[in-house]
Amino acid sequence: MYEFAWFLGGALTYKLLFFFVNTARAVNVLKTIQLQSLLLLVTAVEATAFIRYIKKRALKDSDASEEEILVYQKVDEEFFENWKASTIIKLNEALPEKFRTMSLRDWTAAIDILDKAYSKGNKS
Repeated sequence: MYEFAWFLGGALTYKLLFFFVNTARAVNVLKTIQLQSLLLLVTAVEATAFIRYIKKRALKDSDASEEEILVYQKVDEEFFENWKASTIIKLNEALPEKFRTMSLRDWTAAIDILDKAYSKGNKS
């Protein structure tokens, strides 16, 4: 009976350690995926900023009035802010239920996470 108690204790210890190790691995994988997703989104933001610059230049070259240019810029800025907010919401919704603590608050928090990760040299 004594040996069975040790066996049972060992089996329970193994199950607990296995659970914690696998959870840690899953968190690590999700953090890496999150960083790579944010990096991809930042690349899209850069491309969008370039497109907005080209659009503004094209409007100026087409003799559009300053008022028209400002209207276009305002619409573009509203669209851009809505896109960033909806992107963060979609990233949070994509997280598995038990990892929702890794949710992002907003775009600024996402960029802060990316900055911290890459300032530490985590470029994987």
